[in-house]
Amino acid sequence: MYHFEYYGYTKAQLEKRGIYGAFEENNYLKVVPDMMDSYKIYKRSRGLRFICYDKKFDRNTIYRQTFFRNNPPNTRPIGKKKNSLWRCCYCGRKLQKKQVEVDHLIPVYQAKRKRYWQKKLPNGVNDKENLVASCRRCNRLKSSKTGLWYIRGILGQYSLYWKIIYILKIIIFLFLCFFFLLTL
Repeated sequence: MYHFEYYGYTKAQLEKRGIYGAFEENNYLKVVPDMMDSYKIYKRSRGLRFICYDKKFDRNTIYRQTFFRNNPPNTRPIGKKKNSLWRCCYCGRKLQKKQVEVDHLIPVYQAKRKRYWQKKLPNGVNDKENLVASCRRCNRLKSSKTGLWYIRGILGQYSLYWKIIYILKIIIFLFLCFFFLLTL
């Protein structure tokens, strides 16, 4: 089933063209037609500013539960309590469950509009492979970007990556200290 999003139009303007059933969502009008009506609506939409995408590239309401069901925390007992923590895949910060913001590695915005990203998501945007843990700051900075954020998100899912980063930081710090001592 395909969804249509229209930008900069009113319901009356769409109804004048024979496109019915539009409802307002954020700053656009959305139409969710029956399978038989998709082609008719597409033909009537010529000349309008819109996007058409498959339903699987729309955000669903249970993606957070899907993430927690498929990604258990890194549990290490501290004293008598179990320490249940996730790690932000972008900055490496350790997060408790209430701090985790589940992020779409390939953003919903990009998946709706770009065929390249749609090919990378055969099961849709809410697939467990596309959901990652993120802190609030990184999630806001990433927004709907890809590029290096995508690479950081893939690498950041592995604990070995964060161990290597930690070792590199120590080596750089020691090198700078040694260089500073030589200049004195």
